[in-house]
Amino acid sequence: MSRKKAIADLDDEYFKLLFPDSLSERLPQLSQMELLIHLQQIDRELYDFHRGLRILDQNILQAKNRLLKLRFKRARVLQIQRKLKKKLSSLQSRIREVKHLLEDPSQQDPALLVAKLNALKAYKLKFREALPPIEERRIRLRERFRKVKDLLRTWQEDRKKMRRMFKERQGGLEAQRAALQKFVDSSLMRSYEKLLQRYDGQAVVRVTEGVCQGCHTMIPSCVVSSLIGKRIVVCEVCQRFLYFIATPLEPIIDLNELAVEEPRRVRFHAP
Repeated sequence: MSRKKAIADLDDEYFKLLFPDSLSERLPQLSQMELLIHLQQIDRELYDFHRGLRILDQNILQAKNRLLKLRFKRARVLQIQRKLKKKLSSLQSRIREVKHLLEDPSQQDPALLVAKLNALKAYKLKFREALPPIEERRIRLRERFRKVKDLLRTWQEDRKKMRRMFKERQGGLEAQRAALQKFVDSSLMRSYEKLLQRYDGQAVVRVTEGVCQGCHTMIPSCVVSSLIGKRIVVCEVCQRFLYFIATPLEPIIDLNELAVEEPRRVRFHAP
């Protein structure tokens, strides 16, 4: 699509609402490379939102699975604890019975009862010593459960905030993208879209100190010098579009105002 046709298709008032005044005036004069850089800026933010949501969804799913495992472990520990207490109660009852028999003067073999009493006391001591470690494990599992539950609640709230922010920004970003796309050659746009999908939202990269910031390959000096003229140049290794400018182009949107801390993936370990 020609630039004149692209400009004619855009309503003037709508066009000014999409872009800052200084940029809207010089947008038709931008080179194809500059247009791709601005498109990359918009797509980068869109991809960052989607990636952040994916990470939060993965963390939330992992936390839910971890809570299920912790709940099962807690139930198992409580079951063992109840069995130990029940066994101790049973041993205590039998000890009382043996003591009661020993107090009966008609018993003909008190030595046998004394041996039985000592054996029961030994069993009781053994089960009593097993209780504290079980209780400590139950407490650790309870604390771990609370921490994971708090993390899950935090991630769910962050996801709601990010979705709300993305919903507020999505319409404007996609409108800006559609307007810019009208000025880019169709064949170049197809190549850009393929690279965008291939490299997860990073089709245009900057050359810094002679190095491609996409694949970190050294770029020949003759290629770097040609980038100053804002020609369409691609990296020979990763095939991304390359650009090199002393000062960044005026941004279409202020990304600092929309900076969202990307959540990190979390791995849970057994307590």
